[in-house]
Amino acid sequence: MLSIQTHTDISIKKMITFIIRFTQLHNHIMAEEILQNVKEGKITIEQATAQLEKVHIQKKENITYKISTKGAISFYNIRRLPITLYKEELNKIVNIYNTNEFKQYIQNNASQLSQKK
Repeated sequence: MLSIQTHTDISIKKMITFIIRFTQLHNHIMAEEILQNVKEGKITIEQATAQLEKVHIQKKENITYKISTKGAISFYNIRRLPITLYKEELNKIVNIYNTNEFKQYIQNNASQLSQKK
């Protein structure tokens, strides 16, 4: 018997892995381009340093995750402290997030939602 939870677990892992890999690759490519521009004389070392600092800051802002000692998944760089969820909690959030009802709710209440700056 196939479990819906198994399918959801795979979706969660794929989504998180994609986000992490994309941001890491993007930052690496940006750093390589900056260094190449210095070699070619297109930008100064000072300009390169400023641009590389931006890439480094973006890297710090990337969401990372790991399994905690209690077997939950902890997400880092979302808030000051990690957000830790057990598998069942994460599954519930992902299942709700994937519903049209929730997406419509977010859209209908967009003006009331705050955005962290």
